Amino acid sequence: MIKYLLSILFLVSILGSLMAQSNGGGKVYTLKECIEIALQNNLTVKRSVLGLKNADVTLDQSKYTMLPT
Repeated sequence: MIKYLLSILFLVSILGSLMAQSNGGGKVYTLKECIEIALQNNLTVKRSVLGLKNADVTLDQSKYTMLPT
């Protein structure tokens, strides 16, 4: 009895994983789209952009401190 239950559970899990991996009407992405999405969501790239903005602000602050008040 337990063998049958385990084999049914095994088959259901295999079928579920196969169904999850099939396209199922989802969007098909091109390589260019995948790279763009990865760059948009990459934390390292976001940190680099914020670092550049921070450097620009620091440079502006340094310039403005040299002006007479």
